[in-house]
Amino acid sequence: MNEFTVDCRSVRPVIGGLKVKIKGPERSTAQLNIIDNKNGTFKITYKPTSTGTYTMTVKIADENIPGSPFAIRVTEFLSS
Repeated sequence: MNEFTVDCRSVRPVIGGLKVKIKGPERSTAQLNIIDNKNGTFKITYKPTSTGTYTMTVKIADENIPGSPFAIRVTEFLSS
């Protein structure tokens, strides 16, 4: 499981909303959750299902945040 926080406090209220999409290699998926922290920030968690390069797009009001889309390279999984 991986996580990061998106800080939307400077654009409160978030007009148009926060949208996060992740796309992985063929035949792979990533479980994605957006948690509203109720303070203008959002916790994003995602869990890829296989190795490869994933693309994550993060938008506020249909505009990419700086750096989006992001390339995420998954190289191996650690067992618990």
